[in-house]
Formats: sequence, C-alpha cells, structure tokens
Amino acid sequence: MSLSTHRPENVCEWHISPLTKRYGDQRRARIKAGVLEKMSAMKDGVLTYLDGLTASLIDEDLITTPNMSFIPFPPFGDRNVRLRVDGLYGVDDHTRWPQPYNELYPHYACIRRPIIDSASWEDLVLWASPDALGFCEADSIASDLWVVDPVEVPKFTEVAKQIRKDLQALIQDAKDAGRELPAAAQGYDAALVHTVSRLHHIPYRKNVLQLLVREVQRTLLESDGFVTYWKRFWPQFSKLRMVDEVLPAAASDLMGAFTPDPEIAQKFASAGIPIWLIRSASSISQTHTQVKQWCQPSAPSVFLCLEDTNPLSPSIWRGTADHRGKYINMHRYTITHLVFRDPWGQTIPVYNDSEFDPILRTSPSIGVVRRATSSSTVMFSSRPAGDLPNSTILPEYVQFASVTGASASASTSSSLSVPAIPAKRPSESRGGRSRKKPKSVKPGFHAPPEPPLMPSKPSAWFYAFEDAEVDVGLPRQMSQDLRHYFFPSATLFANASSPARQLANTMNWLFMRSAWIGHLMSMHQPHGLQAQEWRDLLGMTAYHSRRGETTHAQRHAEEILDRVFPGHRFNQQGPTIVYHQRTLPTNCIPPDDILRDIIWEVNEANLRMEVASLLTLEGEEKNILQVDDILRPIFPGPENTTFTFWMPIPSAQGHNRGLSADRWQDRVDAVTHLGRHLASVWDDDAMPEAMLRLRTIWNLHTTDLNADEFHALEKMIAKYYCELFYNNFGRPPTVPRRLFDIQY
Repeated sequence: MSLSTHRPENVCEWHISPLTKRYGDQRRARIKAGVLEKMSAMKDGVLTYLDGLTASLIDEDLITTPNMSFIPFPPFGDRNVRLRVDGLYGVDDHTRWPQPYNELYPHYACIRRPIIDSASWEDLVLWASPDALGFCEADSIASDLWVVDPVEVPKFTEVAKQIRKDLQALIQDAKDAGRELPAAAQGYDAALVHTVSRLHHIPYRKNVLQLLVREVQRTLLESDGFVTYWKRFWPQFSKLRMVDEVLPAAASDLMGAFTPDPEIAQKFASAGIPIWLIRSASSISQTHTQVKQWCQPSAPSVFLCLEDTNPLSPSIWRGTADHRGKYINMHRYTITHLVFRDPWGQTIPVYNDSEFDPILRTSPSIGVVRRATSSSTVMFSSRPAGDLPNSTILPEYVQFASVTGASASASTSSSLSVPAIPAKRPSESRGGRSRKKPKSVKPGFHAPPEPPLMPSKPSAWFYAFEDAEVDVGLPRQMSQDLRHYFFPSATLFANASSPARQLANTMNWLFMRSAWIGHLMSMHQPHGLQAQEWRDLLGMTAYHSRRGETTHAQRHAEEILDRVFPGHRFNQQGPTIVYHQRTLPTNCIPPDDILRDIIWEVNEANLRMEVASLLTLEGEEKNILQVDDILRPIFPGPENTTFTFWMPIPSAQGHNRGLSADRWQDRVDAVTHLGRHLASVWDDDAMPEAMLRLRTIWNLHTTDLNADEFHALEKMIAKYYCELFYNNFGRPPTVPRRLFDIQY
C-alpha cells in the first residue's frame, strides 16, 4: 500500500464535501495521474483478480476490486488510533470498516458488515450502540454504577453460545483431521467466556460499561469471522482454478480487506472474499488491468462516528494501518484496562512487538507465543525467553501461560491435543518442606460444629478435615494478609443462633454482592478481606441508616467500604432486593431453600478462588482470573454456559457437580484433574506416589479406576490439598459442599 507524502494527512477522515471535491471526478483524476489512456473502461470479457468491476484513483494510487461494486476509502498514512465517542476506533475499527490485510489476522476480512437498521435482536446485539441497548442503575451498595438492561443480557448470551458452538466444532474438526489451526482458536473461546460473563448483573461506571459492551461486540464479531474464514474459505484456497474461469460472486455481507499484494488479491477473489487491490497507477499496464466502472471512493465520515471523546481518549497506536501492532494494542488496551479501571485519561503502556499478541493470552493453555515471521499460522510454543518486548511494560502486567512439554516439543504434534497445565516449579520456601513433624503438629482442624443449614461435605473432604496434619503454630509465623477470604465465610449466613445478625449478614451481602464481584475483577491480582473484616462489613447498619455511628465495628466497616469502593457515594438498602431473578424482602431471613443457595454460592466461590490461588502460587501463571480452562474440569458448569469458574451459580438441575458430584464415577474427572495440577505445580518429596503418577497420564479420561481405588485416591488428594493450603495460607481451606442432599 502506498504511503507517499503527496496525500493530505488524515484524508480518510475528511467530510464528504472536500472528499468529493478532490476525488469525485475520476476522469479528471486519471488525467492528473497521466493514466487516462491506459485505464479506459473494458467492454466485455472475463474479469480477473487484477481487473476492476469498480475502480478509483486516489492521487497516484489505483484501487480496483474484481468482486465488489464500491470502493471504501482506505485508512492511508500514519494513524493515531484512539477510541471515539461511540466507543469504536473510527476508520481504524476492523468491525466497522475494511482494513489492510494482515497475515496475523486474515480472518478480519470475514467479519460481518454492520447491519444497523435491522429489527433482528441478533443484529442489535452485534452492532447497536451501548446507549441503544439500555443501561439500568445498579441496585447495589455503591452508587454511580450501572448494568446492561437485564432484558438484553440473555440475547448476548445466546449469540455467544452459538458462536462458541461453531468455534468448538471447528476446533474439533481440525483435531479429528489432524489439521493445524491458529492458536487464537482457543484464545477466542476463552475470550468469549470472559467478556460475555462480565455483562451478567455486574455493575460498572457508565463509561466503563460502554467500553465493555463494545468489547463484547468486538469479541463476538472477531470470533464469528475466525470461524467463517477457517471453515468456509480456507479450504477454497487450495483448489485449482482455470485461468479463464469466472470468479465467484463475493460474499457481500463480509467486511473484506485492502492489499497491495496481487497474490492475496487472487486468493481472496478466487474464494469469494471481498478484496480491494491497491497499486501505483503509473505501474499499471492496460493489458493486465481493465476497469468496468469508475467510482468515487466511499467516505468513512458518512458511515462512521469520527467524533473524539471529551476528554480525548489516549492514543493506543501511532503508525500505519497495515501494521499488526495496531490490533495488538487494541487487544492489550482491553485486556489490561477494561479489567476494569477508568479508561479515560490513563497512560497506557503499549506493545510494539509484532511477535506478541495479547488476544492469545486470554487462553491460558496457549499464552503468549512466538511466531515465525514467514508463517501465517500461529502455533503452540513454549514460553518466550529473553527480555520483554517493551521496557515500559511492568512484568507484573504481562501474563504468560505455559504449555505441556508434549504440546511444545515438536511441530508435528497436534496443536489442539490436550489442555495445558501449569509448569512445575521447584518450591523455595513453602513447597517441599521437610516432613519432620514439629511438636505443634496435631491431627485435624478441629472446626466448631457446623450449623444445620450448612450444605454437607463429600465424605473424602470430611475425613480430610479430620485427618489433616496441622501445625497449629504455623499461623503465627505467617503474614496475616495471607489469611484473607475472597468471599465471606458461608457460616455467616448459616448460623441461626442470632437471627438479627443472620439477617444483617445475609441482606448486606446480597446488597453488595454484585459490586464486590466487579471489584474483584477490577484487580490485577484479586484479593479478599480478613474474616473479621467480613464480619464487621456485613454486620454494619450503615446500609439502613445514617453513617457516622461511633462503634468501633461501624467505623471499621465504613473504612473498609471507602477502601473497596473509593470515590463512590453509598446507597441505602431498600425494602426488597433481587437475587437470581427472585425478589426478596429485606426485613426477614429468606426461606431455607434460597438461604441454602446463598450459602452454597459463597462457599463455592471461595473454594474456586482458593484452588486457583494455590495453583498459581507456585505455577508459571500468576493471575488467578487467567486459569479458567485449567479449573474448568475441576468445576464443570452447565453446558454452553458463558459463566466462568469465578462466578458460580446455584444449579437448577437438581444434582451436584465436579468435586461434589453424587456418584463417584461423576467425580473422577474433577478429582484427578485437581490431583494432576497439584502434582504438576508443587515439588514436594513427600507427595504420595499415586498423585505423582497422575502427571504421566496423557488423557485422564482414560483413567481406569474401580470404586475402591478411586475412593482411596480421592481421600489422598483431599488430605494433601487441605494440608498444602494450610501450610501456605495459614488457615483451613474452604472445601466442596453439596447443594443437594442426594444419597447413592
């Protein structure tokens, strides 16, 4: 693509009038370029990829397309890419305007073209402005927080489910056929989950929520384009075509791409992908290129919002539009700052290394991968060695995920073979302790009797609590900060000995629940509160009455609120509150079935975050929100769901799952995956041999265990997990609970 300096700066963003004045008279443009005689219109004959069904001259550049009836104005020159007032990137937004072909993102040409005026709810989900979808002020403790209209959220979920279904079918087909796919296949699968799940009743500031909606739309469109490219068009590229064969009609509902490369133009035109070829007009020979119709290039200002935000959004990329760094920085901006800080006015450290792409980091089994410059397929590889690509990026903000030795060892192995597990790291101060028992080691955690409403523990975990070897002096040697809880302890809602306190704990938690989840997800490394902090926070009465009461607990709770939700005003609790579409009065304890759901949910949420914390404490992956596919086998959810492991939802299907499944056969997968991850991460000489053997099993689904063998292994893994967690965090772990009491 020509980037010569004769063209006015930022001409692609001109309004229609000056653009028409300069480029509307195409005959004059050809005379000025000295190519009038060479570029006469063709009368008949078969179009080739070098010919123009339509064509435009833009200064000295000739743009032709063999399969489209219009010429979009290309984003020429050096671009200053930034968010505009509609939450999009203007002419540089690949979901709204054709972009130069990029070998790392060839599927962007297969993103669907915008359909703005359609009445279809699917089209509204993909392209409507955030304001058109509708926001509602959140019913939560912190003010100035908003959620997407609850009527619209299921529509996003349905579209995401269908795209994920198509994407997973593509991955499976490639796996069955032994065909290579870009690593971004699993990256998009994870990105769909992590973006759409954040729409579910989690409140944000309005400008952040607008950015979130746009990013969800971008993820849906990119993922859909990825499936379309690799399933529908990629097989066409290898088919032989006769020289005089008529080109297929273009898929006019797709975005298409610009390219200066005739080979790309031939490949796309032969497959039916919209393509615009850009060449220097002075180098064109009439014998090689003929044009049917000349037209004025379409002005982006007619179709796109180019108005800047106030204050001006930070620049996320400066450079040519054909550089992959533009898209890399779009993804990085979202991944590091949509999760979830105020996007306006922050200085964003950018990735300028073309061999790294954060979209791949959204899949923990892939991570950041090196790619060969000459290759158009990004495959699995081991973690890159050497310095970071940009010294302005702090190491703690760059997340790497490891792959198994098997998947990284040879290029001949299937890139979609097995999920990755954290690389085992020799433990320094925590793992691999000497097993010489100090005098303070006692058997069992000696937990107090549980309230009747507490859901039951599976037997293996009950016995693990009884049999674990506990160094009772250890907590005094460890930082108190390690003993935090991501969510309040379930016993705060189950203890009926003080109904007034039980009511306050329950309703105050439901009031702050969504805001707290949003707060956790806004942290680079999520961190909870101490047990006493939770007791003070949930027991306070400031939600119901004026602030400023003088008790120590009240002051402490208000300090915590100000720390967790800085800069927010706080709402007062109303007469009712909604929990999972159920409206509850706030002046009485919920019915037992709903209360059990609440208790199970906070217990399950703590359990999942604690397992993630333990596995990332010594593993390569340090961000616990980035290990979704590692934990998914341990905490399986309903099929086709967009909820992630850190958002447990009480099941309406009447059976327990994962580590708490009722039948032992249904627990095998979850228990063995937990055991293998523990064995792979922790280097412990005293680890039981049966757990160590799990590291060597390629496919845990093939594990052949009878009931007795499995129960012995389950007790071993549960006991080891409880001891390991206690030795690293200085408190007993949260253990699995059964939502439903079903006996087999």
